Order: sequence, then C-alpha cells, then structure tokens
Amino acid sequence: MKKSFTFIELAITIIVLGILALVAIHPLVGFYNLWSFSNYKMEILWGATTLIQDMAKNMRMTKDKTSIYTATATHFEFDIENPSGGTTRIRYQLAGDKLYKNGNVFMDSIDSLSFAYYDSSDNLIASPLVSPNKTDIRSVEIDLTLTSGTETVSLKSKIQCRNLS
Repeated sequence: MKKSFTFIELAITIIVLGILALVAIHPLVGFYNLWSFSNYKMEILWGATTLIQDMAKNMRMTKDKTSIYTATATHFEFDIENPSGGTTRIRYQLAGDKLYKNGNVFMDSIDSLSFAYYDSSDNLIASPLVSPNKTDIRSVEIDLTLTSGTETVSLKSKIQCRNLS
C-alpha cells in the first residue's frame, strides 16, 4: 500500500500554514513601520539641528552693536566678522515654507520660524533697535518647526551674541 497525502490533508496543511504566516507577518510589519518612522524622524531632526547650529554660529559672531540691520519675527539681518578680517552680511528670511540665507534657499518644508529678541536683563524686546542705532539686542531665540511627510519636529534655541554685551 502506497503512503500519500489525500487532497483534504494537503488543503488543511496549506490553510494552517497560511494562518501561521498571517499571524507571524503582522508583528514584522509593525517592527518595519516603527523602524521606518524612527529613521524618518531622525532624518528631519538632524536637518533641523544642523540648521539651528549654523544660525547660532553666525549669530554669535555678530560684529558689533551697530551691525544689526533688520530684526523682525521672520527676518534677521546682521554683519559678522570674518576670521581673515572684513565683514560679511548674513540675512535669514522666511518666505512661505522656505528659509533663505543671503537670498538662497537654505532649507524648505519649514512650517514656522520665528526670532525673538532679548535685552541684557533677558526681557523680551517687542521692537529692537537696529542700525544705525546701537542695538539693545543681547540674545536671539530661534523657534523652528519643520514638517516632512507626516513627521513634525520643533526646536527652540537661545543664542547669546558675543560682541553685543
């Protein structure tokens, strides 16, 4: 007598294996989605952090108290001292969802960007003095929110301007 599987046994085996595969694949898809979400969030966080660091580096190098030309909630323009001597004008301006640095797109997909200005007593300044007057700004707070896809990252940083004390 030959030993073989009947059609019923084969069908039941395939159905059981299919159910086991469905049960096993669900957690794997969940793990993949979690990894993808974390990776995407880290990417946007890295971009936001790099942006804030660049802005902070330049703001710390503001030349002197008469080197700030525009100080509004979405536009900050100032001169910095070059290490080799001379000055460079730096202009950050938000237009739509793009941040411009010196007229070039520096980063896009920006939901919001605001600058807040503080005096030597750390009080918020509603209307800072700008050039040709000596500024009353001593520190600048950057509030940045970026969105990419479904991910949103918000960062806030307060920068002390070295040459304005």
